[in-house]
Amino acid sequence: MKAKNPGPQLMDCEICGKKTVHDFSLDLDEKLNKLRTWTCHHCKNRISTPDGKFEPN
Repeated sequence: MKAKNPGPQLMDCEICGKKTVHDFSLDLDEKLNKLRTWTCHHCKNRISTPDGKFEPN
């Protein structure tokens, strides 16, 4: 049974502090701790989120 994808979610960007929609559908690899990358809609900063933790690239 597959886990349901949460889809786009509103979260705070830790770079610019604004709320933006992050699409968590980009699971790259389970070996990479379910690393996901997205681009903030406001500051356009690409961020990697291993299990929801924000880290600037």
